[in-house]
Amino acid sequence: MGSKLERWLQTGVTDLQGLHLLDNSSYCTKQRRELVRWFDDRAPSFTEGYIAAVRLLHTPSFPARVHLVCHVVRDIYRYLPATLGEGFGVRS
Repeated sequence: MGSKLERWLQTGVTDLQGLHLLDNSSYCTKQRRELVRWFDDRAPSFTEGYIAAVRLLHTPSFPARVHLVCHVVRDIYRYLPATLGEGFGVRS
């Protein structure tokens, strides 16, 4: 796994494009860590977007956070099947 992912999983700190973000351990749950590992193993292009969306969900003062989280969710919903390969249909 990459160094950004390892830092987020182990210490709750991640570096997204030079921005140092400290994640609150209350929302860095076991299920979210497992999902991050799953993304990193099977669909790494979604890992950082997912981490950012979780961080935004728990930062109420961030402008346009709901709009940005919706874009991440939409991208995962639409493109994850194609990323996983044959047997998964592309959604529109």
